[in-house]
Amino acid sequence: GEGSCTLVYLLIGLFCSLVILLIGYCACADRCEDCTIHVKARVLTSTLEIWESKKVTVDVRAPLKTIQADESQDVHVRYHRTEHFGAVVQAGMQRFTLELAEEAVQQEVGLTAITEKYPNCNPETDQFYTRWINEELLIEKIIRTDDGFPTTHRELKEQSNGEEVPDEEQFALQRAMKKKEDGNTAFRAGHVQQAIVCYSEALMLKDDMPLVLSNRAQCFLKLGEYEKALADSSRVVELEPELVKGWFRKGLSLSGLERHQEAVDAFEKALKLAPNDTNIQASVKVSAYKAAKQARDGTK
Repeated sequence: GEGSCTLVYLLIGLFCSLVILLIGYCACADRCEDCTIHVKARVLTSTLEIWESKKVTVDVRAPLKTIQADESQDVHVRYHRTEHFGAVVQAGMQRFTLELAEEAVQQEVGLTAITEKYPNCNPETDQFYTRWINEELLIEKIIRTDDGFPTTHRELKEQSNGEEVPDEEQFALQRAMKKKEDGNTAFRAGHVQQAIVCYSEALMLKDDMPLVLSNRAQCFLKLGEYEKALADSSRVVELEPELVKGWFRKGLSLSGLERHQEAVDAFEKALKLAPNDTNIQASVKVSAYKAAKQARDGTK
């Protein structure tokens, strides 16, 4: 029924491993497979979450203003009344269709449609809105202001009073650079874990920033997480082969993993770029000695 009732009716398929939270205010479909969810009553938060699910149909006959959908596939959502619909917020959705029965509209709104509109998006990290705007289902990339508020480029332009608004890529770069500076500040204060969080947030916005990757590699080195440091520093030298810090930190990572001959190779590449750097010179000698000892001892 309508009104204050908070019950959501469910028809669950044979292979469902569904976890439904009906705690008076929200509904969540978690790792659901082959199931149908009928929303026939008001959910107090007006929100349904769908996560890591397959072959799910959601039939909505009551106000449900927000659907948060993540990392799922073969999902179909049907709204019988347009006024009950507000927005879908999604990331990583494969084969996701949204239907507004009153408008006789059924549209693919998942990654197929998203990558067609945003070919350079990152499906693993970028989030998107789908809303009914100007008589169409509009897909828009979510961007966040400095205070973390979610919005879109279109909305920023509408609120700009004629001032120039950076495009989505420029906006992401500006936020990424702010996160980088936050990471630098945290690192200088000795808060290495917090610096990693900031650098990671920057890379979620723009994943090809060699200096940010190099800085995060340095954090991992300080924590003794050599595999992670190696992954970041290897990416650095792929993106910017002339960056001395990239090769040096790759050498330190390999040395930490006791892969000393590979460390020598990385340090020597750094030394070619900075032949007068005494730290690199010393690192070459130490790693060469350890590599020779490994070879003599027959160890790796």
